[in-house]
Amino acid sequence: GPYLKVSRTHASDYVQRGRYAGKLDYTLSADTEWLSIALGRGFSNLTDHYTALNLWVYGDGSGNQLSFLYTGDTKSDLRLPVTLLDFTGWKQVSVTLPQAFTLSGLVVNAPPTVDSDGNPITADTPRTGTVYIDQITAAFPGTVDNTPDRKS
Repeated sequence: GPYLKVSRTHASDYVQRGRYAGKLDYTLSADTEWLSIALGRGFSNLTDHYTALNLWVYGDGSGNQLSFLYTGDTKSDLRLPVTLLDFTGWKQVSVTLPQAFTLSGLVVNAPPTVDSDGNPITADTPRTGTVYIDQITAAFPGTVDNTPDRKS
């Protein structure tokens, strides 16, 4: 289906901080336009004074795009790119937030590209994969919190 399977793992290779990490299993298919989405009330609403989200991402080297799904002032289902999954292992990422930002989910998609004639196409990336996310913290610009969250 079009949904990202979100679960929790405590496997030490996939936990960057604390005891658990989020595990995202995705499948990209033509009928969902190479997109996989996880929506959830479990995603917190951040107050406006935070300007960035810092997180650790365990990439799968697929070249697919990981993004936050969010609601702005007047529109919902907006995408904010987190990172291109062109690496394997852990990487710390900082994402600058727009002024109006309510986190509503996560998205993995095959990124757009162009063919040899310059026509827009979808990148020929792996259509299934697993990535991990850990230690998501809201921050002011330039601050990083590496203290393990007791819940994670």
